[in-house]
Amino acid sequence: MVKIIFILIFSTLSLFGLNPSEKKVLKQNCLNCHHKQQIPSELLYRRYLSKYSTQTAMFFAIKHYLKKPNKSQSIMPSQFFLKFPIRPEIHLKEKELKQSIYLFLKYFDVKKKLKLSPKA
Repeated sequence: MVKIIFILIFSTLSLFGLNPSEKKVLKQNCLNCHHKQQIPSELLYRRYLSKYSTQTAMFFAIKHYLKKPNKSQSIMPSQFFLKFPIRPEIHLKEKELKQSIYLFLKYFDVKKKLKLSPKA
């Protein structure tokens, strides 16, 4: 019984975490530039979440923005662009772009931070 519970907990946690190769891809394609320019990635995730509310809608909005970035499609306020330049168009293959967006959404997903409290 204990083994089953341990396996269930471990498999649930592994769904929300990234393995080392996924972390490397995410860091290489997304987070390196965000850290260099001091752009808070978690803030970006929360803004997308508040505007689009579903992972699927967020995925397509991010993909669309990265392919053809402009201020009117950005979720950031216009003041943001006084400090940070608009990003250049991304030059990743379609499969790599989709994987990077998926990993970004998975990494910052708020569901993994939710804690269920036991029933009283």
